[in-house]
Amino acid sequence: MPSVFGTLHMSTVAEAITLLYERLASPDGETWLNAFQRFLYMENPWVNFEVWKTITLDAELRTADDFRRTLLSGGFYKDDGVNDMLNNSALDVATSEVKVQLVNISAAELGFSCNIIPLINIYRKAISLGLELCPDNLGPQLRVQYMDQPADEYLHVAMEQIKCASGDFVYTIECDKEGKKGINSFEVNMRSSCLRDSNCRFIFIIPFCQPVPRSIQSGFETRTFRWIS
Repeated sequence: MPSVFGTLHMSTVAEAITLLYERLASPDGETWLNAFQRFLYMENPWVNFEVWKTITLDAELRTADDFRRTLLSGGFYKDDGVNDMLNNSALDVATSEVKVQLVNISAAELGFSCNIIPLINIYRKAISLGLELCPDNLGPQLRVQYMDQPADEYLHVAMEQIKCASGDFVYTIECDKEGKKGINSFEVNMRSSCLRDSNCRFIFIIPFCQPVPRSIQSGFETRTFRWIS
């Protein structure tokens, strides 16, 4: 008579455990672990996010000057912090074009309702739901491809901060009340920065569509970040 685990055959349990171990040991292990933990707490382990926009990471844009020329020719405004960010970015790109699918989501839509929200908590929550941070070059790429941005919209690119002499920054893709489009720097400290408006919106990558190659992830893993531990 086959061994049983409760009312389950041990062979069935062993097969499931082996499969789970393989998933956890894969490059997507943290996403599988987060999903498994939500399952254990009787939550929906697979959160489906609506794709807001699909963009192509242009392989022809490689250097800080490439991005500056493209932003200038497009008539986009930028602050001095963006120049510093471009100079200090790891702008490695793939040898061919890569498509990424993005979600545009607010802190409130991630479940935050209080007036003071630590930025790191927003990132942690999004990552726990299976979203990924953006590579360094996505902000400028999104700016030149998001030509139909409505007036008075400001979107923070969820990314690891870029360290510059004047501070640590992430990109903000914006269109002012007059309809003029630009890209600015947003100073952050991942340990202490807080938002005071749960309606602030962020851009994250939706994984598993066409994963962003490791070579263009600006030197950090997509799901394990040294400042989120």
